[in-house]
Amino acid sequence: MAGDDRIIKRLKETEDALESARARVAELEQRLLVAEEEAANQQAISRRLDDAGKQAEAEITELRAILKQRVDERTEAPNQTKDQIEAILNHCLDGVALVSSTTNIQQTNSAFNALVGCAPGDCLGHSLLNIIHPDDQAQVKAAFQTIIEEQSGQRLEIRLIRRDNMLAFQIEISIAFVPAQGNQEAGLICILRDITRRKQAERKLRLSEQQLREAQHMLQTVLDTIPVGVFWKDPDSVYLGCNRLVARDAGLESPAEIVGKRDTDLIWSDLQAVSYIQSDRKIIQGAESVAFDSLRLKADGSLIWAITTKVPLRNPEGEITGILGTYMDITQRKRIEDALRQSEERLRILFETMPDIIILMSEDGTLQDVNPAMLTLSGSSREEIIGKPLTELSATISKQVDRIQEAMKTLWDTGLERLDVQILGADNSMHTLEVLLHPTHIEKRKYILALARDITLRKHYEETLERALAQERELGQLKSRFISIAAHEFRTPLAVIMSSTEMMIHYRARMSEQEIESRLEKIQEQVNQLTTILGDVLELEGMRQGRIRFNPVQMDPDKLCRDILEEFRATPGQAHELIYHGPAAPQLSRLDWRLMRQIFTNLLSNAIKYSSDGNPIWVDLTHTGENDLVLRVRDQGIGIPAEAMTNLFEAFHRAENVINLPGYGLGLSIVKEAVELHGGTITVESVLDAGTTFTVTLPSGES
Repeated sequence: MAGDDRIIKRLKETEDALESARARVAELEQRLLVAEEEAANQQAISRRLDDAGKQAEAEITELRAILKQRVDERTEAPNQTKDQIEAILNHCLDGVALVSSTTNIQQTNSAFNALVGCAPGDCLGHSLLNIIHPDDQAQVKAAFQTIIEEQSGQRLEIRLIRRDNMLAFQIEISIAFVPAQGNQEAGLICILRDITRRKQAERKLRLSEQQLREAQHMLQTVLDTIPVGVFWKDPDSVYLGCNRLVARDAGLESPAEIVGKRDTDLIWSDLQAVSYIQSDRKIIQGAESVAFDSLRLKADGSLIWAITTKVPLRNPEGEITGILGTYMDITQRKRIEDALRQSEERLRILFETMPDIIILMSEDGTLQDVNPAMLTLSGSSREEIIGKPLTELSATISKQVDRIQEAMKTLWDTGLERLDVQILGADNSMHTLEVLLHPTHIEKRKYILALARDITLRKHYEETLERALAQERELGQLKSRFISIAAHEFRTPLAVIMSSTEMMIHYRARMSEQEIESRLEKIQEQVNQLTTILGDVLELEGMRQGRIRFNPVQMDPDKLCRDILEEFRATPGQAHELIYHGPAAPQLSRLDWRLMRQIFTNLLSNAIKYSSDGNPIWVDLTHTGENDLVLRVRDQGIGIPAEAMTNLFEAFHRAENVINLPGYGLGLSIVKEAVELHGGTITVESVLDAGTTFTVTLPSGES
């Protein structure tokens, strides 16, 4: 404003100067009429005055233009501000409405019109309550009254009704008081936002949170039921949690008790705790994983072999925030794993360090490029391979060309083809390659990318593992049969021992010495029976594990057979006729005396057990011309069913027709092991209900 005043003042001064100049011109013109002699001077003065006048008029014109520009600018600024505000409102995504204190709509933006479904200007003059759901109108009225009284603001979530289809939807309305300005009355500004999608998202979020809680509960249930110990720690090796198996092994009532503890606070030995913490350090220092086998102490005092694996826990930025560990009881598998570890380790190293083969071919199978692994395998140079058909890569591949070409034809339809290919390597050994064919484009031309992996060693590993699993299944079956038979065979002796013991405890004072002695003899007899069973189990296991050595000595097998027969004949209650045929003259052989006794005793005992009282049993011992010793035991007992022949010599296996007779299925297994330790064979011939003949043939080692 001060600048404008200066301009006006200067303009006025210029106009006054112009008027003065004009008056002076008139005076000079009058003097010019009187004094012609001064005409020349007057003309010069007139020209100067004219120039001064023109200059003054130019300055006045310029000042007027400046003044007009300033006035226009001051007039344009409010209009521009108004346009900018309207543009902002119309481009705002939220609906905006100016509302009077009586709730009448005075002004809206385009977003408001689109939100409520009306044309521009249609809502002006109408009450805002007309487009609010009837159930929410009272809430909005109360809010309006409070805002006007307190000159404050509020935010509500209500339902709005579109005018074009009368559909209700949820909005968030922010209401603020607008004070009166000039002749403008006080009112309210309302900002409306459609929160339908947000509400849907919130519902989905609540559902997701519920699902997350259910998933967490399910995860905890899984962690507590799997036969694997799971735990997690912070970077300082402080426990943050575990599953129930870890808590139970550590002697804790619940997983929550482990939180805040370190390994040094638990039942492990100091050496174990230090080793666990050291393995944690490796993870914190950047190791991707740590795995190790170790003996692990449990709360009940037992030791188990466990394989422990630890990996880092990372945040979204990749920083290590803790340690996740698991351990699994591998006690039962330890023996098998120890046997396979060296082979498995070689296979693992070989598999992990050998890179895959990569071959790039044109659509017709011409080799475009190969990696060094293919060159190493084939023993060829790059120059010898590039540009040649795939079939010339190896003589063995040319024999499989039909299968390979068929896969290449269908590749562009299927997108991926897999096949195994046999290839003769540079070392003249046959390799099995697992090949994946992928179609690809390079510079708009079709190519085939072949990724091949040598699976020769993997196949061998799978076969070895399958055999190991079969052995493990067989071991499990043996244990199951032993438990079943042991439960049956132990029950009667234990019952006799228990009854005799109770009788002596309660009635010893009334019993005679003879009765007490009889009870003790029964107990001793039953204990001997249990000892025999356990002895046979240990004997068989010792043979299979190689702990019982074959120890041959010079001996007379005929004398051994006669001695054992006399022992059986002297057994109380023995009611069978034992018929023996031996060699005409004694003949020494190199045999294991103890194993021979096992063979003869078990065969003779079975013949007596499964034959009726009074039936004869024949025992024959002969030397053949090949210096073999042949022992034959024949009975007329119940015989062996044909279906039981296959598993006859398996431990704890018993035929169906002897289930109700005493026995536990170890005798023939021991006999077979003893015979095989001698390098001999055993055969059996049997007819159901007619009798059985066992024939043992041993190399006599005659001196």
